[in-house]
Amino acid sequence: MKKWIATLCAAVLLATSIFGLQGCAVNMELKDPDDYVPGDVDPEINATLRVAMLNTTQEEELMDDLASGFNVIYPNVDFEFTKLTTYESGIAQTIATGTKLDVIWVPDAYVTSLADQGLLYNLQNYMEKSEADGLFNPDDYQPAMMKLGQYKHGSDPDNTAQYFLPRDYSKIVTYINTSLVEQYAPDFDVQYYVEHMDEWTWDVMLDLCEQLQNGMANEQTKPRIVEAMWRWLILFYGLVQAEGGSYLDADGNPVLDEGFQNALNLVRDLIDEGYTTFDTNLTELNRFHSAQAVIAFQSRPYMATAVVLGDDLEILPFPAIGSDPKVGTGTTGYGICTSSENPDLAWEFIRYMMSENGQTVLSETGKAVPSMISLQEGENPGWKQFYSQYNYNHDAFVYAPERDVVMDYYDMLSSAEAKTHDDALRALFEAYWRQDGTTSMIDALDRYREAVR
Repeated sequence: MKKWIATLCAAVLLATSIFGLQGCAVNMELKDPDDYVPGDVDPEINATLRVAMLNTTQEEELMDDLASGFNVIYPNVDFEFTKLTTYESGIAQTIATGTKLDVIWVPDAYVTSLADQGLLYNLQNYMEKSEADGLFNPDDYQPAMMKLGQYKHGSDPDNTAQYFLPRDYSKIVTYINTSLVEQYAPDFDVQYYVEHMDEWTWDVMLDLCEQLQNGMANEQTKPRIVEAMWRWLILFYGLVQAEGGSYLDADGNPVLDEGFQNALNLVRDLIDEGYTTFDTNLTELNRFHSAQAVIAFQSRPYMATAVVLGDDLEILPFPAIGSDPKVGTGTTGYGICTSSENPDLAWEFIRYMMSENGQTVLSETGKAVPSMISLQEGENPGWKQFYSQYNYNHDAFVYAPERDVVMDYYDMLSSAEAKTHDDALRALFEAYWRQDGTTSMIDALDRYREAVR
């Protein structure tokens, strides 16, 4: 069991070198992720759960709602939230400096690398105990989402250990301001595509963009046509997969093939046509929910913000690209950190997220599509009742699951190596997608290869 500790030390050295940490001479009291005996938790326990989470407004609101529900069962548990922006390396950095974390958000692309570094409990023992107690059944959840939390995303038949549980089901969709469409592209019928979602394609979207641009031609102050967080890697991954492209080979070396380049040009063409802009630091779609953008690409949690548009909001699937459309899809997975001082309590919180009660909390907030099958299906599931007076097209959030793709190309890398690739990829975006950019495709790809060498 020493190998994973050595691996962690090496990863921490790389990931935290900018902070001047020396070797593993830090307070990393990590427990064995496989060798543990689950215990019971006293409902009157006095404790603090330290939860590391994605740094977004929507996630903070969701976790507050779940914490409140959990406190009904465990009233004396306090929560301390750590919000990390550079999350993948931030976990290792935070642990290396001695911070104790109990529950940690796990980006589904990183489940294997974080497990390899010994940062996550293998949840199998907890799952088996709770299943024996009648408190948890893995068959209650979407199998595809469960696989996201497994080692190598469930593709390794010799090791399908579960390292996180999938709290929700989240794919990227198209948000549309129908009022702006009516104003600037009055001949375009959004409702037709609500009723015929299979016909909503990238080419149809481009046609809408052209109509909007023509309709805005005489406007001095024009709304942006498409607002998107183009640095968002899962968004770009869907484009790459739709174009049949590859990032890395089996040894973790960059491929960056024709399909990858075609995906880059899908965005570059939008920029060149004046339909969108690459914003380096964009993390919230402020223009869209301020009625200063017509189209936005985001996932379900954004619904709670976009609803400010009221009747002017509609939702379509992500536009289909080519003959084999793909869309970036994932989940908000949570696991137990091996630095936890209260792993049994951490499990109880994760199990609460996954329970019918916790999943109902998610449904009622309207900010997430639950991963529990029984709450996701049916004629009027709770998550579809969010601002039901507007009759939004909630079906877009679960449309065409065969198109779903997840970022699984980091399975062969440590999180530190994956972070290097992430940084190089975002630098590539910055070079190639800048509004006034002069970097050629060849130069941008060469910079990427050099950065990850």
